Amino acid sequence: MIALRKGACISMLMKQAVWVGDRKVEIRQVPMPEVNGSPIIRVTDVGICGSDVHFWEEGSQHLGVHAGHEYSGIIYDPGSSSFQKGDRVVGYTQNPKNEPCGRCPNCLVGDFDRCTNRTVKIGIGSELEHPGAFAEYVSWFPSGMFLLPDSVSNEEAALIEPAAVALHAMSLSEIKPGANILILGGGIIGQCVAEWARMYGASTIVLTETNKKKIEFIRNIGIVDHVLNGRDPEVEKQINALLPHGMDMFFDCVAVEGPFNMAIRNLKRGGTGVLVGVSMHPVSFDYYSTVVYQKRLQGSKGHVPTDFQAVLAALTHHTIDLKKYITRRIRLSDLQQGLEQIRDQGDDVKVLVKCMEP
Repeated sequence: MIALRKGACISMLMKQAVWVGDRKVEIRQVPMPEVNGSPIIRVTDVGICGSDVHFWEEGSQHLGVHAGHEYSGIIYDPGSSSFQKGDRVVGYTQNPKNEPCGRCPNCLVGDFDRCTNRTVKIGIGSELEHPGAFAEYVSWFPSGMFLLPDSVSNEEAALIEPAAVALHAMSLSEIKPGANILILGGGIIGQCVAEWARMYGASTIVLTETNKKKIEFIRNIGIVDHVLNGRDPEVEKQINALLPHGMDMFFDCVAVEGPFNMAIRNLKRGGTGVLVGVSMHPVSFDYYSTVVYQKRLQGSKGHVPTDFQAVLAALTHHTIDLKKYITRRIRLSDLQQGLEQIRDQGDDVKVLVKCMEP
């Protein structure tokens, strides 16, 4: 296998997923990444995110994009980075130190000052300029990767990204010990919010979810005090009964107008609502009562590198267990079928794509 280094040639082909239409992904044979200086990672595990499902459903709007951003792997070629061949790493989604990409035409001839791909608008796997990790190999910025200790598996590492999203929301919430909180949505981010909330000293944690199998899963792992069916017409009364002294805080991990307004309506005076889920459409809410009762709405987008490092440290010291959230594993070649099952069933917490196929 040969990786491009200042004019060398790539002779190795690899498998890579690409959006080709609405609800359609293809696994294609493409040349390995052509890079100069940046590491090449042999991808082992990639989590399927809700945003991946959304991109897949609207694939005609993202033609040619190579997705996958929750990933871990093994350094295949360290380039000029400080990593060593064979190091196990987890990938961050951004370019924290504004490094050159190593892949654009200018970088390939050594003109790093004029790199055209330093800016990451959304994240790896979300834009044409930065191909993602639903592939056998991927290249990324050296500062956007973290070395894994022996105590953290590659599968666990692939779940660091969603856990970091939840931790970022928690850090922005200014939660105080003894807080009574509501979490809307029982996907992996909502469940990780619950785990961090407990560590931050939350008193009573109530979570709503609409999928019956997820409700059962959440009850069985015991990360919340109460899990309710969000489709139950009595759910608002149930929440008020469980939190008789009021709701100090809520975390919206679904971005659906009805539940969002229900949470705002029942938030204490001066309480905080943290908006974690993303809605692609305008959402109406009760502006008047939010102002009059001085309720605070805090947006939370993604994470920062320190969140990522904090989750990795928590895994290293066995403070948090993320592997329990893996409900299914599929091969890269089965990605289309896996996405269809997620859409049709909705039972999974986290599906891992295994990219090191025979």
